Amino acid sequence: MRGLLWLGLISLAGSWLELSGFFGQLKHAGELFLFLGVLFNLLAFRHTRLGRLDSKLFMLGLPLLVAILWLPFPYRLGPGMLLLSLGLLWVSARIGLGAPLFLGVAWSGLILLLQGLALPLYAVLGSRFHEVPGISWLPYRLLHLLGMEVALTGNTIYTPTLKEVVAFTTTWERLGGLFLLLFLVGALPHLSFLTLSRTRAWGRFLGSVAIFVGIRYVGIILAFLELETAKLFWHPTITTLTFLPMALLLARWVPLREARLEFLAPQPGPWFRRREVWTGLVGALTAGTLAGAIGFQDPGIRKSGRILINERYSDWEWTTEKLDTTWYGQRTTYAYSDLARFLGYHYRVERNFKPLTPGRLKEFDILILKVPTEPLPPAEIEAVVRFVAAGGGLFLIGEHTNVFGHAAYLNPLAERFGLRFRYDSTYDLPTDWQSAWKPPPLLSHPAGQHVPYYDFATSCTLEAGLTVGHVMIGYQMKSRWLNYANANFFPDLGPADYQFGVFLQAASVRYQQGRVLAFTDSTTFSNFSVFEPGKTEFLLGTMEWLNRKNRWDHVNSLLLIVSLASLTGTVLLWRSVDHGRAALILLSLCLLVVPPGLRWLSAATRKAYPLPRPHTAFTRVGFEREHSVYFFPGGSAYLGSEPDNFNTFFVWTQRLGMVPRLANSLEEGLETGKILVLINPQKPFSTQERNRLRQAMKAGKGILILAASADPQGAANHLLQEFGLRLVATEPRFMQILNQEGLPVGGLEVRGVVEGGTSLLRLEDGRTFMAMRKEGKGGLAAVIGHHFFNNAVMGSVDTVPTVYQRLLYEMEFWLLRGLDAGEFEPFVLKPEEVRVRELGMKPPR
Repeated sequence: MRGLLWLGLISLAGSWLELSGFFGQLKHAGELFLFLGVLFNLLAFRHTRLGRLDSKLFMLGLPLLVAILWLPFPYRLGPGMLLLSLGLLWVSARIGLGAPLFLGVAWSGLILLLQGLALPLYAVLGSRFHEVPGISWLPYRLLHLLGMEVALTGNTIYTPTLKEVVAFTTTWERLGGLFLLLFLVGALPHLSFLTLSRTRAWGRFLGSVAIFVGIRYVGIILAFLELETAKLFWHPTITTLTFLPMALLLARWVPLREARLEFLAPQPGPWFRRREVWTGLVGALTAGTLAGAIGFQDPGIRKSGRILINERYSDWEWTTEKLDTTWYGQRTTYAYSDLARFLGYHYRVERNFKPLTPGRLKEFDILILKVPTEPLPPAEIEAVVRFVAAGGGLFLIGEHTNVFGHAAYLNPLAERFGLRFRYDSTYDLPTDWQSAWKPPPLLSHPAGQHVPYYDFATSCTLEAGLTVGHVMIGYQMKSRWLNYANANFFPDLGPADYQFGVFLQAASVRYQQGRVLAFTDSTTFSNFSVFEPGKTEFLLGTMEWLNRKNRWDHVNSLLLIVSLASLTGTVLLWRSVDHGRAALILLSLCLLVVPPGLRWLSAATRKAYPLPRPHTAFTRVGFEREHSVYFFPGGSAYLGSEPDNFNTFFVWTQRLGMVPRLANSLEEGLETGKILVLINPQKPFSTQERNRLRQAMKAGKGILILAASADPQGAANHLLQEFGLRLVATEPRFMQILNQEGLPVGGLEVRGVVEGGTSLLRLEDGRTFMAMRKEGKGGLAAVIGHHFFNNAVMGSVDTVPTVYQRLLYEMEFWLLRGLDAGEFEPFVLKPEEVRVRELGMKPPR
């Protein structure tokens, strides 16, 4: 029954596929595979007999508890399982549960601990290396022998179907790379403790795995040709299930015997012999210095923060196209004017239309090169390289599929720093929609550590070596190559011709005294997207990292050298010690050192790279989401016209020079915004929250309530009654709206009125359409009419407004101006001509 251990290992590796999120996250399936893995291990050890165990095993308890407290999920699974096994050992010594329970759980915990170490390694390697060169001829030959009509070009196998020719490029992911890594690492205890001849066992093991992987790959290709779904290659559950038969092969060719666990028994003499302790100490030094080499971020020397945004050679996403209340059209929102404005609140920002000469660059600390549509001259590339070498910061912003030739124009410069923009586009693997990114819980890059999450539109990916820093590694993604036959270069969505897995979406380089950061989705910095969650945090984090000269750039290399030297010492000491006892000491010390060390490095980076404080005041508008109910799209979903989509209302605050921000709680909205917007509030407000709103208004805050209904028991009415206002429903009717002076401003379909407070807008029958309540220096404005301001009525951010939409736009502007100032002037619809800028027009110089 030792063959069950191979099933247990496959199940535990499969649990990581489900729980890690590399190819989509299926929590319940992951929990099931975790349970099955432990169960198989318990059954495999059910006849094992153990003598008395050494009580010093319990010394692992404290290190394991430290690891559980300091490591995030799912990395704490291994330490947690090992700590549980110690508890079972203590119980079994008193009530006689026996060895199988302890051994099965401990064995599972050891495997999970080793596999957890492999996940970060896969993220680094898997985001940089995808294709497996030189082996496609093997599955090609097998398919040919099976009578398939196939062709081989380079590393890609082609086969025709009734609809099209399908291409299969052999990549690590198609072979099950992550699963194989987890399986190989998890097999270390099997081959170390349960085989007679380790050398022979390793040979048989690797040969069996290689044969099975090849057969499985061919089998999945055949299944795809029948079922026409690429999920066969990447779906976590399918991957695990298709590897299960490998257990039968391994049970036959790599038989396992009883475990050699003599080192767990009490031994005569001192348990902590000096040489074993030294082995553990030197091994822990290896792990600690390796963690430091990976996680240390040079705080650098901060510069003065002078930013130059290059407009020369870039006829796209212009900083010159101002987003205001006069100009409309796609060109005004698909621009970078608000990016430049926001950065200007924190740094000194200039636009450049001149050649990039050494003299010009010397005046600045950071250069931003965005989506070039013309090649940079070689002399200017050399000037930029020298600028970085002397301590400058360079921010390269690319886009998907080499659109406008930007990647071809950026790469001659990017390649000087070991970077390359690929000619692809990316999508979320399970949904085929836009991808999203969250910073890792430990050792996040300074540029991304303050980002809550980041919704991409469509990015390309980066090629980079192992010495390049990873700022954003995108999980559960697919990458499709460009198609020049399409006007936007987007690829045709074939069934299988894409890569999948993890990819670099942002990367960093320290080059001599300066720094370079490359990013792959320029759209997310456009005016319509730049103030979505995560965008400004990433922008400011990037500027802070680039606004430093390297100071301790050698520290990472020194720590790596020390780690390699101590690893050599560990290997030499290992030859002459009791391996079991030395491993326990080494494991205890590593658990005590590495998890707290990783947390300390993360905290040190956060302290060294805080987000900068603005030097110029601006008005922030908080859109509250704790009590409000509305849809806010991310990525490129801004064009949606759903009735609960308020994206355009959100972006239009920027036309007044304000900065909108989504607030997940009422308190966050009040803390960060001069104006707080409540849209369709549904969750009741507590007494404490109502008092907090009153205090905020007295201090000068403005509150805007866009109610969906006049429900007497609704959250909106309950809140407004606290301030002497009440919403009353009416029959829907088109009526003229009058301002405070009694002048008509336009007509709307009215569904309710407001009683109490000061009337801001009246209906033609004298009732109040919109009212406010002054409170201290601030106030509150309310209206039953959130539907007026959704995307279904206001249009998308690309809309050139009709007369009716212009009325709503001006009404929003008037409301925000009044809440910002603390008082309202009479609403007047100005007879200004709407000016239009579409993408085909040249930007002004």
